[in-house]
Amino acid sequence: MIVGMMISSQTRWLRIGFYVSALIAVVVVMVVYRDILFFLLPDEWETPMVWVPQLIAILAIFGSVLFSTSVVVKSRFHERELKGSQEKFAHLYKSSPVPYVSINEEGRITLVNLAAIRLFGVTEKQLLTLSVSDLLEAGEDGDLTLVLGKLKTGVSIRDLEIQVNTASGGLRWVLLSVFNYGPNSERLVSLVDITHQKEVEAAKSEFVSLASHQLRTPIAAIRWNLELFLLAHDDLTEEQNKYYVKIERNVIRMINLINDFLNVSKLELGTFAAEKKQINLTEFCNSVFDEFEEKITKQQLAVEKHYNTDGLTLNVDRSLIHIVISNLVSNAVKYTPNGGTVSLTYEQVERNVVIEVKDTGMGIPKEEVDNIFRKFFRASNARANIGEGTGLGLYIVKKATEMLGGTISMTTKHNEGTVFTVSLPL
Repeated sequence: MIVGMMISSQTRWLRIGFYVSALIAVVVVMVVYRDILFFLLPDEWETPMVWVPQLIAILAIFGSVLFSTSVVVKSRFHERELKGSQEKFAHLYKSSPVPYVSINEEGRITLVNLAAIRLFGVTEKQLLTLSVSDLLEAGEDGDLTLVLGKLKTGVSIRDLEIQVNTASGGLRWVLLSVFNYGPNSERLVSLVDITHQKEVEAAKSEFVSLASHQLRTPIAAIRWNLELFLLAHDDLTEEQNKYYVKIERNVIRMINLINDFLNVSKLELGTFAAEKKQINLTEFCNSVFDEFEEKITKQQLAVEKHYNTDGLTLNVDRSLIHIVISNLVSNAVKYTPNGGTVSLTYEQVERNVVIEVKDTGMGIPKEEVDNIFRKFFRASNARANIGEGTGLGLYIVKKATEMLGGTISMTTKHNEGTVFTVSLPL
């Protein structure tokens, strides 16, 4: 860009110099050869009042010719530049390692590059007979309505994980992005192949799941032995009891960590055996608060419950909704200082139930909000004030909410509190 500006500046000054030089040359010629000019011109032109306007007219015509010539030269220069840019774009488009296809307003494929041909394993001619919807796989839920709707209406799509069909009958995972470009409602579709990354993630999740299952047995045995030890020794000294409490606390931390790992691996691998049942939401929410009664009492927290549709029943998997609500209440209790308030609200909004968990805790720094649902992420103030935590809770909550067909959002103010809002279909 800078080089282009320098070239443009140099061209402009050369053009101005050319104009000035030409004008000076004309004036010099007229001055040097004025006697000859006046001899050739009619007698009446010898009067300045006659020949000065004529001179101005000649110079104006000369300037117009020079300007027209400059415009033509400049136009041809820009035409060559545009042609060069188009050729460069065409070369980059064709040879890019990222698969690209261009589609028209109806979603028909109009242009493909070599990477796309390799991805789908078909010829360019075959691809040009298809529409982009022919390439996409419906997935486990069998629903492509939302994606196809966005494609039809021209809405941009960014980094959507989806599977595509290949000529061999196999499936590939891609990051799908769609951008509008060109004057004819054309759209550029990029298909970044992430199959290898998905396979690695699946292998890691399987390993974590296997390791977690294997760890549960010895950890459970340790906990049972601790309880038996306490029953057999009810005369522990204060020093001995202190060590017992430390061991018990770390065993519980280990159990919670293993359970989190198991939930993550099940949700990511899609092996979570969801079983829908009717639950009374009021009774369920009350039972969740009962689980944290000891901590709530210890921290002298005020609990507020607002059930705007009392007795509402939901047809959901009990384990998944327990993951969602219990994790949110647990975080609210954990990160709210003594004397604070934790509240839970739910109400029916059309065909959804909206659940809100609010606290008056430490909140989340503004610059870290975008990362809060990321795996293993913990806010800086949470790490500084409370050492315990895996950074998996909210990641699991988001995964479980999505598995229930819902959405989750958050608002927060640093040192004032946080509100998590979950919307689930009835």
